Amino acid sequence: ADEVIVDELREEIQQYFRIEPTVKGFLLPRSLVFLGKLLRFGGQYKSPVLRLFNRRYGNFNDNRVHEGIELEGKTITLKNHMLHYSYESIKEYLDRFNAYTSAGAAELHERGKKSAKIHIFVRLPIRFFGIYLFKGSILDGYQGFLWALFSAFYPVVKYAKLQEMYDQEKENRP
Repeated sequence: ADEVIVDELREEIQQYFRIEPTVKGFLLPRSLVFLGKLLRFGGQYKSPVLRLFNRRYGNFNDNRVHEGIELEGKTITLKNHMLHYSYESIKEYLDRFNAYTSAGAAELHERGKKSAKIHIFVRLPIRFFGIYLFKGSILDGYQGFLWALFSAFYPVVKYAKLQEMYDQEKENRP
């Protein structure tokens, strides 16, 4: 519901349906619109995601957070992008942030994944500077700064919640 196909992408999809019957899935370049601004840097511009596929060859997986599609067969990446209107406000982002980090931590816990506490400490600055400076999110202004900051904070909180689950298990042991 928050992804919009632009006219150029729609035309490109229709063209491929006519000339490429062997293709089982299409990776659609997705560009993030964050707090009202199209982000062109930081890794969120024209990032390909599998969104269009033949259901006889694939289906959605059961990931709790950001489910994906598992597909058998040929895929191609299209040229034109769709717009991803993900978050209109910081409040909306943080509401989903809390739900997603909790679900992500629970999924990691079920798989027996662990993380050393030191990784929780060092993850934030490394990820922030990676997105903000090295991937160029700095060029997207205020929204780019917030996206880099929130994106860096996300795995820190997810792994801190995972650590909290293990700590609570230790406290509840007889």
